[in-house]
Amino acid sequence: MRVWLNQLDGSSSQVDIPENCTLKEFLAQHNLTGLRLVCQGSNVTASSFGDFPDNANLYIQGGLEGGKRKRKKKVYTTKKKNKHIHRKIKMGILNLYSVDGNTKFIQARVT
Repeated sequence: MRVWLNQLDGSSSQVDIPENCTLKEFLAQHNLTGLRLVCQGSNVTASSFGDFPDNANLYIQGGLEGGKRKRKKKVYTTKKKNKHIHRKIKMGILNLYSVDGNTKFIQARVT
């Protein structure tokens, strides 16, 4: 069976696979131990090796690093700034003006 083998660097070559060849033997022949093959979007396993059609594209993929621990949440050194909270004062307009004896309004506070 003849397939296209796409390397990690982007180059591709046509390779013949013998009928009785296994996945481990194929990877050892082409110095690909520790890597994995992908055909039509799924990993090639030992049971599915050789089931792909003639002139299929096989992609070589390296091992992915992962499975590391979750990072600890960062503790900030400065406190968060509190927002100003508006507090309504009941009948607060009475603090701004005062009334003298002859019904005259005087501004008590300049705003």
